[in-house]
Amino acid sequence: MQSSLKPAITAIVVVGIAVSLFLLLRVFDPAPPNSNTGAVQTTTPAVMTPPISTTEFKVGRIEVAAILPLLMPNGMLADKGNRLVAPRFSPDGQRILWERYTGSSIPCSEGNKNCAYPESELWIYSLSTREWSKLVGPATQGNWSPDGARVAYLAQSKSGRLDLAWIQLNEGVPQIAAQDVTWSQVGWTDRTHLTFLDGDASIATIRLDGKNKKTTSPIKVQNPGGPMTLGIAGDGKTLAFVSDRQVWLVALDGRFEPRILKQSRDYLQFSNIVGGMAWSRDGRFLALATGDYYASIYDRDGSLISTIAMPGDHIDSLTWSPDGNIVACVAIRRGDNTPEFDVAIADRSAKEGKLLGLSNDEKYMMDWSPRGDYIVWGSAQQRLPGGLKITLK
Repeated sequence: MQSSLKPAITAIVVVGIAVSLFLLLRVFDPAPPNSNTGAVQTTTPAVMTPPISTTEFKVGRIEVAAILPLLMPNGMLADKGNRLVAPRFSPDGQRILWERYTGSSIPCSEGNKNCAYPESELWIYSLSTREWSKLVGPATQGNWSPDGARVAYLAQSKSGRLDLAWIQLNEGVPQIAAQDVTWSQVGWTDRTHLTFLDGDASIATIRLDGKNKKTTSPIKVQNPGGPMTLGIAGDGKTLAFVSDRQVWLVALDGRFEPRILKQSRDYLQFSNIVGGMAWSRDGRFLALATGDYYASIYDRDGSLISTIAMPGDHIDSLTWSPDGNIVACVAIRRGDNTPEFDVAIADRSAKEGKLLGLSNDEKYMMDWSPRGDYIVWGSAQQRLPGGLKITLK
């Protein structure tokens, strides 16, 4: 009797495991459903990775709940050079702003034939509706306003000129605030003022209507290294910028004179181009990639708190947990044939970071949800972006 029951019991167990796995995938898979709003379900091949064991991947205060596959409409990654990078969560954590490379290039400046950067578009992915929508383009360096009602960006032109622009999301009409600016990150000092790198490499603020432009710092940026040359704290009170391998701190509220940050190791130009400088969302802490694999943590007044040795041979794409207690980065290791990519985390006062132990797929630029429940990143060209659904303990 017992032997005759074994096949039936085995079949029930197998079916139960399959049903459980299916339900978990349904919970964590944000793939867009069919919609009457114009969004379509993608047929782009995607590897649907099942949820990871939370026991195996519990690192520090983080438990990884699932791999987060972001699917998209057909055509977004169809052509050579297409890529989704630079994710930025909206202040409410419900939307993600992405930069999509079109596959074309634009001169770094008007008439420059020796330097070019990717032509881009800005797209928004909604976590609630699971739909993608194009915001504006050609455009780069998008950044949400503090209330999430607007997005500021650099408008690209085929000639290579960049204009500082912004768009009201419920109106959809681009507005130009300043013309002929330098390629750098765009920041908000409040709901109606922007900070940017002007055409002469001076740091300036301007009102959305293009009036009341003021020079923020008496120091001009020497040899701008890319978009992360400039970083504005989330509270709009402090500014950090890179000039000739030195990192300056400027108090926009006037609480101290501009000062150079003490660095335990050289601040690398190739690091800051990708994302080697990141403010915590509340503006209390600044993380810098110093040396190849060190993350240096400063308070808002420039005092060095800690220098963290992250695993790997090189780090970039720094980002913070919402409470400013944990810093995360992309950790890159030199593989036998190709680089290996993972995500490393550390408490801000730690001496060493820890790997989450993810796949080796390329991870490029990263952001942490203000609600703390997602970390997302861009990927290699014609590859789906990725992310994690996580739990903070």
